Amino acid sequence: MLLLEALLPLAQFNLKAKVDPVVTCSDASESGGGMCFSSRLSWAGRAEAEWLVKEGPDKDPQRPDAEVVSEQKILVIDLFAGLGGLEVALEKASVRVHHSLMVEKDVDCRRLLRRKYPGSDFCSDIAKFNEGLLKKAMEKVPGLTGIIVGGGSPCQGLSRLSSERSHLEDERSALFYEAVRVMEMVENMASERRLWIIKFLENVVPDESDIDEMSAALKIHPILVESGKLSRVRRPRLYWLSIPVGDPGDPMRGQGPSYDVLRLEATPEPVGSFLKQGVTWPAGEADGNLRFPTFTRSIPRRRPPPCPAGLDSTDIVTRDRWKDDMFRYPPYVYAERFLVKGTDDVLRTLSAAEREVLMGYPRGYTSALLKKMPEGEEEIQNAEDLRCAAIGNSFHTNTVAAIFDKAFATMGLKKEKGVQRIVDQFVSSLEAPPEPSLADEAPVSEGEEMILEREDDEESLIGETTQADLELKAEKFQTDEELFEEGKRLSVKLVAAFIRWQELRGSDVRLDVGSLYRPDAFPRGSIDPSKWLWHVGLAYRFKHKEHINILELRALVGAFEWRLRSAAFSQCRALHLTDSVVALSVAVKGRSSSRSLNKILRRFAALQCAGGIYPVLGWVESGDNPADEPSRRYAA
Repeated sequence: MLLLEALLPLAQFNLKAKVDPVVTCSDASESGGGMCFSSRLSWAGRAEAEWLVKEGPDKDPQRPDAEVVSEQKILVIDLFAGLGGLEVALEKASVRVHHSLMVEKDVDCRRLLRRKYPGSDFCSDIAKFNEGLLKKAMEKVPGLTGIIVGGGSPCQGLSRLSSERSHLEDERSALFYEAVRVMEMVENMASERRLWIIKFLENVVPDESDIDEMSAALKIHPILVESGKLSRVRRPRLYWLSIPVGDPGDPMRGQGPSYDVLRLEATPEPVGSFLKQGVTWPAGEADGNLRFPTFTRSIPRRRPPPCPAGLDSTDIVTRDRWKDDMFRYPPYVYAERFLVKGTDDVLRTLSAAEREVLMGYPRGYTSALLKKMPEGEEEIQNAEDLRCAAIGNSFHTNTVAAIFDKAFATMGLKKEKGVQRIVDQFVSSLEAPPEPSLADEAPVSEGEEMILEREDDEESLIGETTQADLELKAEKFQTDEELFEEGKRLSVKLVAAFIRWQELRGSDVRLDVGSLYRPDAFPRGSIDPSKWLWHVGLAYRFKHKEHINILELRALVGAFEWRLRSAAFSQCRALHLTDSVVALSVAVKGRSSSRSLNKILRRFAALQCAGGIYPVLGWVESGDNPADEPSRRYAA
């Protein structure tokens, strides 16, 4: 009889209940209560969930070099975001970003950014950037400690390659002043909230008068960095950085009246790492010091542009290649030493897939610019031009990563990785086959072929057929609907990890840091709410004055009442966060020595039984709790 009574709960409980991707949190003040719910994972949460999928749920998600020291919570205001080169560079520098607000006018680039960095905020016009957008983005990072603001402003009016440049009077390059306005706005708000800030701007090396004017507006002395010192492609660029990097007395840094020169040197990527299989670069293989010229936008033309740069130094054969390619790039690009040889022994310029790797992007990264996979020769060429044009406007991400690596080390927020390690890690990522994503777990539709790789078949990674399949797989991109579904699956994976870490003895939950805390341990660690994007679900006034512990428990139970208004939230395991240690403790135990709390707990138990909901409770610091604001709306 005792055994039968002990097993009776199994008749009610569903141990295989689904995991709900929606996370909730509650808070209470003396005046009112509030509840927030998550709509999807943030960029940081998505990265952690993907890492858990790769390494397994029992691994520690806080990798040694994956975060800035001192648990900094960082917001990025990415001006002229383009391909998201700033975000790629920060990830390479092991700087963890909690949220991004991206300013980008180009529709195709915004498509890529939404696919690569879901959960980010967007602004399509920098002229319309205002304090409201900034405050909204800052509110999405509870416990915000610092802001990175900047980007690469348009260079068309400044580039010396243009014979008709109008300098900062050019309508596009004049957006530099909008960037200055935004930086000053962010700096003022950061100063009010006592946050650190890094201002950053990149551009070509223009005329000296333009440099002086830009430096005066930014109040920063720029540095010149040549990417050809660490890569097989040249890209000399000026960087205005509010955090000085490099010792002025260091021989690797030269000082000048308009700008300093910072030499970041490393063994560059091998030729085979960026070229497609079977393609060779005869001149580059013969001369290890040879570099491809700076990538520019791909602009097909019926007629050559006026006074193209380098035309006088090219021979007739080079000019014929330039004409045959519809004058897409400057004429010197078509010199034989800068051309690669395909499997058909025909010389050609670098493809988009090869250019993106040389610029430090993962293989197939820019294919996300496209609405759909191109069909037919014309669509394929248009897609190639689109990708090459975007790459020509982008950062060299390994260079920018090395700069921010030095900047954060100078601030004492992290250890310096070093430029060579950044390059080596990127090259290693290119050598490995594409990592499987959660999308690979979805059922295969009719007509779609899956690429199966066997660990015991060494030839599967080097065979021509399989290599082509891998390149095709790297070029694939997901639709918005597929991204949404994958986001839900990733959120389920992350919540499931917290469920595995749950401590059932008494009061506590094993934290996202992967350590098991004793139920009676204090202080408890906090689950980081910045892993999700939050929205206010409830904000209400309390009718009666009660002890704060009772109000906190009422707010917690109220969140589950909100859940059970919809059948979609029933028969599931749900993660809920609270900043009340008392409410967390008694809710996990299901009982309390306090009669007042016990009364609420019995209601909580009835909700669980009636709705088939199985709560997983975690603690969050009060300063980070997203529900803090709605709980105080009715304060006198």
